[in-house]
Amino acid sequence: MEKINFVRQPNWILDSASQNTDNLSLLINCLDNKRIHAWEIIKPGLDQYFNDNHEKAKSIWINAQNKDPGNIFLLRTINHFFPEILQYRYPKLSFQLRGKNIAIIIPGELRLIDKSTRFFEILSNKADIFICTSKEYEKEANQIKFAKAISIIDKEPNLKLNSMHQWHKLNCCLEMVKKQERLKKNYYSHILKLRTDYFHINPVNLHQELLCSDGIIGASDKVFGGRRELMMLFSGFYHSLLGWFYKKDSDYWPINIDQIIGSDDNIKWYGMRFPKSMVGNPKTVSDLRNLITNRREELSLKLQSYQMNQGSLEDSYSTFFKGNPIFPSEVCYAKFLNFNGIYSHTSESLKGFLRSDRIKK
Repeated sequence: MEKINFVRQPNWILDSASQNTDNLSLLINCLDNKRIHAWEIIKPGLDQYFNDNHEKAKSIWINAQNKDPGNIFLLRTINHFFPEILQYRYPKLSFQLRGKNIAIIIPGELRLIDKSTRFFEILSNKADIFICTSKEYEKEANQIKFAKAISIIDKEPNLKLNSMHQWHKLNCCLEMVKKQERLKKNYYSHILKLRTDYFHINPVNLHQELLCSDGIIGASDKVFGGRRELMMLFSGFYHSLLGWFYKKDSDYWPINIDQIIGSDDNIKWYGMRFPKSMVGNPKTVSDLRNLITNRREELSLKLQSYQMNQGSLEDSYSTFFKGNPIFPSEVCYAKFLNFNGIYSHTSESLKGFLRSDRIKK
């Protein structure tokens, strides 16, 4: 039943902050106690909504949100129907950073900055915030008081696709960070990439989780962060977009099994192409993860010697996520992490989703 699909989303959708899917083959069939509980909370509001009593549905879900503010299934449902009633939670900053320096970068369009201003104002008490945005959002940028530095891109470089521009702006943010480091003669210890149109489920321990990470924490390429030396590598990602990632999605990309096993499903590693001659035809992301985990040593050796021209004609591939065929940004991000052996993990403070009202109508 369509109405129950909100609690049947697979974990890889939740962890990567992807949109809900209605693809029946991807939905979880057996609901655990957590999902059953979520459905019991969501159902009264859905009944009212589908009976055209929208105000009553809002009231029910506002009360449910107050009682259970971290329920990701409830919040995703609200985001689908009434994003305007989402209630923000904020980081707790009553601790000492003990010499750690955090830079927060916001590359891209400042969508819904009016909704998230308070969130970033709080973060600015313990971190320096750097913003790089487009000319379209210059007015919003000029009204921001919490940023350490702001850069406005007057003319975008010729990067073929709009989805590539975020990586140009991210690179600009990293250059702004390095400039500030030269001024204060001290390196930041950690860098965190955030968005103004992203809703965090439970960001209370955001700083602590960032500082304790041994790799990257995040939700796909939407929000992520880690130690400075790892985050600075994304300058190289930007400079390799056209040569290594543009119109290369049909090519085989070398796969580092250890990085996949050492990470979780917050990145779209399952969007890479796994030769069916090695992995067969797994039905779910979990099946594929279990398979490569159980056959780790064998597959690692085979994939090291696998060459892209072996599979271009006679072989076929298994994959569970397809983005833009010219430049699937999230898969390219996962490939970059995989190639560099950078582990990536889900973080409670970065769990969330893009607000459904982020696109101007």
